[in-house]
Amino acid sequence: GLEWRVPVRVLADGAWTGLGDEDPYRDSILAVRELLANPDLYGVPAVLASVGEALESPLIGNSLSSLLRLQAAPSEEETLLRAAQASIVADLVSSVTLGLANQPDEVFAELEGRAQNETLDAVVRILQDVLADCGGGIVEDIAFIAGGALGQALPGLITSPPVQEILARPASELVEGIRSHPTLEQDVATVAVRTLLYNPHVPTPCLRLDQTKCVPYDVLFGDTRGEDAAELLDFLEEAATLEPEELNFTTALGIRSSVGELITEEVAAQLGFVDLGADLLSLVSRDMLNDTREILRDIAYVDPPSDAAVRTLYNLGNGTLEVAMEAALSEEHGYSVSTAVCLANASAAMYEDPGLMDAWLEGLGLAPVGEVDDLPGGAGRAWVGLGPGGDQVVLSIEGTPYIQSGLIRGAIGWYEDLVSSRPQQYDPECSPDFADPAGLCSAAGVTGNRFAEQYASVYEEAIEALLREALEQASPEPALYITGHSLGAAMATHAFLRVILSGLGDRFSGVHGYVFAAPGLGEETFTDFVNQVADSGGGKYSLFSHRNFYDEVPRLPPSRAVETPAAGVVLGLDHLEQSLRQVGPGDVPHNLPSNIKMPFLGYHSVLAQYLPFLRAVQNGAEGCELGCDTSQCGPFKCPDTCEGALQ
Repeated sequence: GLEWRVPVRVLADGAWTGLGDEDPYRDSILAVRELLANPDLYGVPAVLASVGEALESPLIGNSLSSLLRLQAAPSEEETLLRAAQASIVADLVSSVTLGLANQPDEVFAELEGRAQNETLDAVVRILQDVLADCGGGIVEDIAFIAGGALGQALPGLITSPPVQEILARPASELVEGIRSHPTLEQDVATVAVRTLLYNPHVPTPCLRLDQTKCVPYDVLFGDTRGEDAAELLDFLEEAATLEPEELNFTTALGIRSSVGELITEEVAAQLGFVDLGADLLSLVSRDMLNDTREILRDIAYVDPPSDAAVRTLYNLGNGTLEVAMEAALSEEHGYSVSTAVCLANASAAMYEDPGLMDAWLEGLGLAPVGEVDDLPGGAGRAWVGLGPGGDQVVLSIEGTPYIQSGLIRGAIGWYEDLVSSRPQQYDPECSPDFADPAGLCSAAGVTGNRFAEQYASVYEEAIEALLREALEQASPEPALYITGHSLGAAMATHAFLRVILSGLGDRFSGVHGYVFAAPGLGEETFTDFVNQVADSGGGKYSLFSHRNFYDEVPRLPPSRAVETPAAGVVLGLDHLEQSLRQVGPGDVPHNLPSNIKMPFLGYHSVLAQYLPFLRAVQNGAEGCELGCDTSQCGPFKCPDTCEGALQ
């Protein structure tokens, strides 16, 4: 059968995940390669020996140390290519989520209880389950990436009787051996600190939060970095005297043994979230346990191989894909694929640096009115502009910022995504200016989630001000188009609601939402409410929600049932039938076929998936140039326009 793997040209294009040399995933893989290439410099053999002793199997630790010393690490370029082709991130996510989903209730209780010993027991038990199944492909991935002596020996070592005997022991017994070992903690701390000091793929560390003790670059990257033992000892000695609240986050990981509490407290302090620990722990709390476990199980499994899905990816990558659109979408619902292409571009542009974003939007024929980019908590940006001729207003909201291009904003964005799963009663809060002919303002029993609170507290006031300014500049009664991708799609859906319920929608000739890959917005009562609002305008309002059947994000957050529908008219990007069609009640999300080695969230990409798939309904890749995103390459840079696409 056919198989799809990350193309070699991803690396030739300098786009490990489409974002070049600043990608932390790329840096993480190269940082691990550096550890394996220079194990003695970083003290890795000492850790392996101590782990072997702690587990009462010193032969295993010594064997791994010997293999590392024999290992000839592949070049950086070859390591990156092998990592991409192995799809290790997708396999890791699949194995860990499945391992978590298969745990008994007491494991979740241990994680929720926050007792240090119990939490470590739970983590070790999950790792045991993952490795007992040979890592669900992770061990094979690591062996393939490492190559050489280590790659040849690793699968056999994991399946050997001594290792399998360790994996079969009670987790509490293993944890006790680890905790009671006299030098393991210090050995691990030494590796961590030497990594901070000497690994060129790890950011330069500062010892104190106030940045007053930083390791100089000449120590990190100079020719004598392996000889700076005195600097390392000074670093360790000063770290040992500091209070936890004085430590830099990365230093705390390497120095302190009770890192669980420090991680929670330190991240919360740096990001400004006082409830971080409670938020994250609530994700596995008992009131969410059943739904969470079901979704984790569902996402973790793969489907049987599909030659049709592979052909779609290859055709997408070479610009020859042809997609049929269901006629009822335009005839019955007023959907326009040219509008979808225009607004998918506007959504994609929001992820870029300001200069590129402005040029991209201007190239579409959109004129800026204003932008909000200094939102609380580093939230995604919002942009408002005029369509060609000034007869339309466009509102585009950024999705979760790429961690690669902005670590803090990206981390905050993913944090918000995680905690958004908390169910909340939805209050329409209608304005007196909204006529409410259908009695929507008195709706009760509508359950959404925290996205509504996030939009109201972060975006609503600023966006309303920009829309009022746009109304002053646009033609009389312009049409309003609202768009966003991922978290931006969730915010765009709430913007659609608030514009109408506030009465501001009456000043537009129409309010139309085109959103892409939106996560779950709440229970079915909420999506029903959104649809009632969309239907209340007698054709003046419309909401179209696009979802790729292989995209994981529309199936999240994990506190809701998998089959909960998206809001509006839901359009499915069907890779098996190569069609764009309305999603019906009997449709279920597809899991990744086993013969497609797509990176995690590869099918979520607006640039490499949603945009080229929609273009294939129109004129395909005519006039397009090569581009890469999320480890996929193809004719993705196209001369799209909003001219004539917004009516």
